[in-house]
Amino acid sequence: MKTAPKFWIVVLLAATRLAANSFTVIDLGPAANGPLAAINASGEVAWTSASFDAMLYNGSYTTDLGSLGGGSANSINASGEIAGYSLSSGSGRAFLYNGTSFVDLGTLGGSFSGAYGVNASGEVTGYSPTADGQDQAYLYNGTSMINLGTLPGFGRNGGQAINDSGQVAGFAQASNGVYHAVLYNGTSWVDLGNLGGAYGAIGYAINASGEVAGVSTTPSGTEAAFLYNGTSMIDLGTLSGNSASVGQGMNDSGEVVGYECVDAACTISGGAFLYDGTSMIDLNDFVDSPGSDFTTFYQAEGINDSGQIVGDGLTLSGQEDAFLLTPTSQSPSTPEPSTLFLFGTGFFWIARRLSRR
Repeated sequence: MKTAPKFWIVVLLAATRLAANSFTVIDLGPAANGPLAAINASGEVAWTSASFDAMLYNGSYTTDLGSLGGGSANSINASGEIAGYSLSSGSGRAFLYNGTSFVDLGTLGGSFSGAYGVNASGEVTGYSPTADGQDQAYLYNGTSMINLGTLPGFGRNGGQAINDSGQVAGFAQASNGVYHAVLYNGTSWVDLGNLGGAYGAIGYAINASGEVAGVSTTPSGTEAAFLYNGTSMIDLGTLSGNSASVGQGMNDSGEVVGYECVDAACTISGGAFLYDGTSMIDLNDFVDSPGSDFTTFYQAEGINDSGQIVGDGLTLSGQEDAFLLTPTSQSPSTPEPSTLFLFGTGFFWIARRLSRR
């Protein structure tokens, strides 16, 4: 089924690396509760509807690709291929939508597999239990699912994102139970560590330079969005009035999007943010902008190099919808006063699902 989205022009005042005079806000329709949307370089959007169907917006209209039975569409590449997982068969199975059909990627020997990232070559990453029941990161190379192994001394691990060079960002659990953000560099895993908290860290996004964004607990027990810049893990902090933050998406300029949390355990959403390379921007400052039918932007889930952002939020009718924000004009990446865009929130560890309200 194809549906035409609603859209408005919204003018916002802010300071950002991507300077826009105005942008279009497109309401893509009802969305599932959670960070279940992605955007590619062309502005095509894959997301999971409220009825758990895989949805594809191609820039003009939305197509319902079919039921996922409670699963999710998690990533989209430059060709419009979509990776995710479906529960239609009863147990979760990773899939790749190739433009015409859903391809079952199989498992590593266990009963479940999930796909969370796909690159321009159609390589997919995620995780699946092996025959002995331990989750392992994999790389699907177009024909088979390859077990990427894990770091020495670590147990379960998983891939969450993959760039066009085949580098994978994700998580690995140490023998003491603490999770570390990790990076697969094409031949081996690199331990990116965490910010010192008891639970640890997970990498949710990776860009072309191998920078990684995600979330980590801190020694105080709060969750903090981070950016790994190739040498160190940087705590991106929080906005005033919030206690925690989660990084979910990033682009090649190192801009990070995600959401804030009211509580330290990050169970109650405090609003969406954009990290512009120097500071956090509270996107809910602009929720009442003329033309918008959103009352709250829950989370920002993905950002491309054109500054387009996808997320979900609450509308005036009380419905949670996915949205796409597109700057209508843009300057080079030099900070200057200008106009900006907005977005929403959500989160969960490993399984990427969490009740926020």
